Amino acid sequence: MSDNQNKDNGTVKMSTMTVNKEAESVIKNDNMNMKTEKENFENRKAETENDDEIYDFHNATGIIGIRLTNDMLFHMVMQKSQKALKGLVCALNGLKPDEVRSVAVMNPIDYGNYMGKEVILDVRIELNHSEIMDVELQLYYDKNWKQRSLLYLCRAFDTLGESEDYSLLKPTTLIAITERRFMENPGEQEFYAKYSFLNASNQHEYSSLLHLNVLYLDQIDMAKDEDYENELVHWAKIFRATTWEDLKALVDGNPVLEEVANRMYKSNIIPEERTMIEAHQRFLAQKQGAYEAGIDKGMEKAQEIIAQKDAEISEKDAMILEKDTALSEKNRIIAELNEEIINLKKIKNNEK
Repeated sequence: MSDNQNKDNGTVKMSTMTVNKEAESVIKNDNMNMKTEKENFENRKAETENDDEIYDFHNATGIIGIRLTNDMLFHMVMQKSQKALKGLVCALNGLKPDEVRSVAVMNPIDYGNYMGKEVILDVRIELNHSEIMDVELQLYYDKNWKQRSLLYLCRAFDTLGESEDYSLLKPTTLIAITERRFMENPGEQEFYAKYSFLNASNQHEYSSLLHLNVLYLDQIDMAKDEDYENELVHWAKIFRATTWEDLKALVDGNPVLEEVANRMYKSNIIPEERTMIEAHQRFLAQKQGAYEAGIDKGMEKAQEIIAQKDAEISEKDAMILEKDTALSEKNRIIAELNEEIINLKKIKNNEK
């Protein structure tokens, strides 16, 4: 095997290990934090019979067990709280609350029958019965994210039934909530990047039906005045909050954001909801383990194939070397014979 091949294989394996270890660390930390939340909840439950007090996030302290960056919890909050959903939609679209006449999750999860299996955890939203938003947390590195995001955007856009008129298609926006380190070639630093379907020469918009936005949680310093006015910066800080004390300070006095914090807290401590999150975490862990096993098996198979090819190449190289040696020997003999012929001709000429 060549040095370059060894280097490439090592790079692929190290990259895979890095991504998997990062995902494993997140799952491990989430599980530990959930255990702490459970213990704190049981203690408070034993001390009071007031349900409102038990489920009030103001009583929470320390590290947030499961943050809003957890895709299952994020979906729970948006699906279970109309106020939170409407608040996020307004922040992402720069809308006033009275401009939102209706908002609904189009892909609700049946939590009653959820058993820790794979589900699509992007939140697909219909706004005012006339617009579609697809919000997805992208908080791990995926080199194919751009291709995947375009596919998701097109799938969300394709809502027509058989024989329905194209005029019924609704404006569709895919919104990724992420960090720059998780994106391949993210471009210039921005807090909220917006992409449209434009003419490359004169920037004329071909259609207003398709858009793709990216919210970078780690680029708050790049936020514009409008991002503060729309409370998008506040939302980004809520996603990044790691302690209940930080979260309380962020949402204090804001009914919508307090609703988000309270809904987060309930999903952290209500046994049924916590169990679903734990089941999802176990599923991710199992999926990760199967992925790693598949990678290892694939790498072993690839090594076998490469070793076999290297052996074949070495064998062919040996054959070529043997033929080259034989050819060199023939050329040497021919050269000697030619020289001998020349000498004989000289002798014959001298005799004349």
